[in-house]
Parts: sequence; C-alpha cells; structure tokens
Amino acid sequence: MANVIDVGQFIYDKLGWIDAWKLQKLSYYVQSWSLVWDGDPIFEEKFEAWPDGPVSPDLHRDNKFYRSDGHLGTHIDGADSGKLTDRQKAVIQSVLEFYGSMSKKELVELTHRETPWQESRGNLAPDAYCKNEIRTQTMRSAYSLQALCMQSVPAAPVQTGTMAMAVSDEALADEVSRWKSTLDWLSTR
Repeated sequence: MANVIDVGQFIYDKLGWIDAWKLQKLSYYVQSWSLVWDGDPIFEEKFEAWPDGPVSPDLHRDNKFYRSDGHLGTHIDGADSGKLTDRQKAVIQSVLEFYGSMSKKELVELTHRETPWQESRGNLAPDAYCKNEIRTQTMRSAYSLQALCMQSVPAAPVQTGTMAMAVSDEALADEVSRWKSTLDWLSTR
C-alpha cells in the first residue's frame, strides 16, 4: 500500500516545489476524495487538526526534517510514487486539477470552513495547539455531502476498461446488500 510520503512525492512530481503547508492540504484532499470516490483511503497515515489546517505528522516530519535536498527540493527521501496504482494517480490528478492552483492561504481558509477540521478542534481557539485526529469517517461524510449537494467539487476520475466493470459490479452488489432490508420491505408494498 502507498503511504502519505508516496502521495506527497507524486504531488511534487506533478507540481514541482510547493510550500509544505500546501503539500499538506493537497494530500489531505487526496485522502478525502479517495474516501468519497473509492470508499477506501489511499494511505493509512492520519491527519491532525493543527492550527493551519489538516496536517499529516508523518508527511510533516519526512518533508521538513528528513530531506537530503533541503527545504526547496522536490524529493522526499524514502518516497516511492511508483507504489501508487493508476487509479490512485487519477484521483490525485483530479484533486490537483481542482485545488492545485489555490494558494496555501486559500487552502488553509477552505479547510478551516469545513466540518472535519472544525469537528476535530472542537471549541479550541483557531490558533491553539491541537493534535486531535481528523476522523476518516467525518472526511468521507463531509465531502460526500458536498458532492451530493452539487457544490463545486473535483471531478471524479473516470474508470475505463474491464476494471471499471468489475468495480461497478462490486459497488452495485455492496449497495444491494446495504439496502436489502429496505428493498425487501418495499417489494411487499
């Protein structure tokens, strides 16, 4: 499985050098939209509700402190973006197309207006130190709701070929299973 460092490296590969805070927010949105579109995280590492928005402590550490090429380089030591599947790369690309032109400040302000960061921080002051984890379920719910309400969201990558059919069949089977009792009840009415 890929990790957050691999995703960060792929983002650097696509955008070149960007500010560490912007890299954090883009990685956060990659994880969020993967949860919405595919139902699964791309990586296992978690995000915390820091004052400047969602931060993966692992990405922060490896990007800030363990890089051999300095603060302005685009190589994160130990990262392997080759671990990412084509689907994961397509998810990242969709996120970058939507959020990639936003500034660090715009991304921080955006995450501050959204439920996952707000819920994790609770009643803390916006600038208060916080390491509370942002729950993946909250991320999935909040961004699914945005998509359902037809707010401006990234375009889900299109799947093609036999993989798309297999995923569609599996997704359909999951939905039928999830709604079975309701469907059974409706069939008797």
